[in-house]
Parts: sequence; structure tokens; C-alpha cells
Amino acid sequence: WGLHNGLNARPVFDELMHPVWEALHETPGVRLLCASVHATQHNMPKEFLSKQNNHRVQEFNGKLRVMCAKHGMRLFDTFALLFKASSWDGVHYGLHANLLKAQLLLNLVAEWQANSTQVHHAAAEGGAEAALGE
Repeated sequence: WGLHNGLNARPVFDELMHPVWEALHETPGVRLLCASVHATQHNMPKEFLSKQNNHRVQEFNGKLRVMCAKHGMRLFDTFALLFKASSWDGVHYGLHANLLKAQLLLNLVAEWQANSTQVHHAAAEGGAEAALGE
């Protein structure tokens, strides 16, 4: 999806994200995260550049971000992270770039877990608002 469907955000959301959201949005403790399309590079094959350039990728990511936000989902956006990265074909990245993306995802999950623990402790003590700094 993403690059493989012409950067059309609507079917990505309607056919992938929304069904998962429908099945899980009322499940306690579940947080859904949608992944963006990352930046493309100058060495992408010319036949793809007009339809899969960075301007189109950013439009796609922006539309997907809005659709996800309306349902309480975040977008894990790696566009800026890989904007100047090296790619052998303009689209796919090597071990280091993918390890960095994985580490950032793990950091986000750890942050969610830490925040969830803080909210649960504060609620047990009489106020989630205090744990959230509100």
C-alpha cells in the first residue's frame, strides 16, 4: 500500500486501518498506530518519480494523518527521518535506517507504557488529571 496503490490514502485507511480500529477501538489498553510512507530519493527510477515523488508522499501522509487523528490514532511518520538517507534504489533502505526506525518505534511504545502506568497509578490515588499534568 502507499506507494503500491498510487499514494491514495482513502483506501489505505478504509480497507486497512478502519477495520482494525472498528474491531479494537473499545478494547482497554489498545493503541493503534499507522505507519507513514517514508521519503523517496533522487535515484528512484524515473518512471516512478512523477507519481511517487516526495511532494506526493507528504500529501499522502498528511491525508492519512488527518483520517487517523479523527479516530484517535497516531501516525508514525518516518518521512523526515529518511529524507536525506541513502537508498540503493530510491525507495528501500538498508540495515541502519531500518534499525533506527525500529528503535524509534520501540521508544514510542515504551513512552506509551510509561504514560499508561502513570495514569493508572494516579487514577488509583484519586485523579488521572494529576498524572497527565492537567
